[in-house]
Amino acid sequence: MVTWGVAIDNSASTVWFTEQISNSVWSFNTKDHEFMKYKLKTSGAFPFGITVDSNQNIWFTELEGNKIGEIAANGSLTELSIPVGGETAPSGITVSNSGVVWFTLPTVNSIGSFKNGEFEIYNLTSDITEPVGIAVDQGGNVWFTQHGASFISEFDPTTHYLRTISSSNNSLTISLPYFCYLDSAGNIWFNEHQGNAEAEFTPSSNTLVEYFIPSTIPAGNISYMLTSAVSHTGQPWYTELETGKVGTVNITKSTGLSLNLTNYSGPLTLVAGGTSNLSLKVGGSSSVSLRAYVGNFTGNFSFTFSPDVVQGGRNSILQIAVHNSPPGAYFVTITSKTGSVAVSKIIEIKVI
Repeated sequence: MVTWGVAIDNSASTVWFTEQISNSVWSFNTKDHEFMKYKLKTSGAFPFGITVDSNQNIWFTELEGNKIGEIAANGSLTELSIPVGGETAPSGITVSNSGVVWFTLPTVNSIGSFKNGEFEIYNLTSDITEPVGIAVDQGGNVWFTQHGASFISEFDPTTHYLRTISSSNNSLTISLPYFCYLDSAGNIWFNEHQGNAEAEFTPSSNTLVEYFIPSTIPAGNISYMLTSAVSHTGQPWYTELETGKVGTVNITKSTGLSLNLTNYSGPLTLVAGGTSNLSLKVGGSSSVSLRAYVGNFTGNFSFTFSPDVVQGGRNSILQIAVHNSPPGAYFVTITSKTGSVAVSKIIEIKVI
């Protein structure tokens, strides 16, 4: 069996999962311990992502079938062709509070929605690359990972506003963010395959925390976090492909690291060739390295920290310089990093 998607229907005490080899969606009742198999009509569809809506309908993607599917609460199965030509590889899937089904199409750099029998496709080519994981917050904003980069993004379907945030952890060139989930507090959790980390982004404070997996293997020095999920209490869980382990993060324990920008209160406005200085205060007792990353493909900036390695409790000055960046809004991840955790603040720069 090859299973990628798992979803829990607590109201029915049922676990749902996709299974590639049998080309089926399965359910498992945790009370009577019975399995039920729903064979797909499309041959070789590769059922992948899966989610449950508020009416106990099951929605899933078909990675190689170019379809999304629904198993209604009465057990009827429907497969719906996505109105985009070619191989779109539908992957992540979720349902908003208003009943809109959202999904990702990584090979065409798009996300899509389905409601009341109608599809809408948002082609974000040139702005994103390979979206996979997807979640929707209480305000209807869509969050998704960019597996082809080290980014996560926020998208407003009404205004088409797009904010892209870089992870800080590029242990093997790109961190490969994959699945993403929202917890009950509205924080976004995502896993980084090659970053070897579980990450949490808190929109209310623009803070990103990345927890690095302690177990590694000699080849590549990572355990390769493969899948992840967040429980209804906000507890993150993940699997490690290379070590065969399952892990979690102790979210009640302090990270022992903090980062504050003492003179930043909103977007920095800069012209081409312009510079700006930020004062950083690092809290904790460990030696910390400081770095910065741009969540954009066209931004051309330089970041100079003085110093770039500090002992916790010390300060540093960051000079930001703009080099040939087209006018627009850019989001910068400013990171303080130790061996086990990275704490970052996200700032906005407007280039005019």
